[in-house]
Amino acid sequence: MGGFKENKRNVIEKGKEKGDAALAKGEQRVQELQYVKSLIDSINLEDDEDVEMAESLNESYLEAGKAAHQEEVQEVVDSANQDLEGNKSEVSAERSNVESAAEKICEMQSTTDLARGSASSVESSLRKSVSEYSDMEQQTEQIEAELETNSQNILSRIKSLFN
Repeated sequence: MGGFKENKRNVIEKGKEKGDAALAKGEQRVQELQYVKSLIDSINLEDDEDVEMAESLNESYLEAGKAAHQEEVQEVVDSANQDLEGNKSEVSAERSNVESAAEKICEMQSTTDLARGSASSVESSLRKSVSEYSDMEQQTEQIEAELETNSQNILSRIKSLFN
């Protein structure tokens, strides 16, 4: 496999790993906040002022949870998706270049029968590369969408805990 393709695949893998690590951190925060919420809910007080103070913790933990999500999850997912998008742009440009080369080789074959076997083999290899680049583009789009969806899901779960 060519160095360019290998590098682009590595960028996709690293972007996914970066996003997945942030999502795992978000899941950990949700679990922590679920436990905190259960503790808040288990507080049994009679005095209205004391009850009000204890209930104010809901808002405090909600805001802290949203801030942690923004910093630890969403910003990391956004950064990973930005890296993935830049990589996808380079992959798309190279796919276009390879498609153009394959078309020119096809035209060469229709011009003369000299070296037709070699030209056909090169064209076939280039068409395979086009397919690989298209697969990388689709994989990147899928990863970006999954990371964003999962990040928003975590945020929704945090919000629902304290509302």
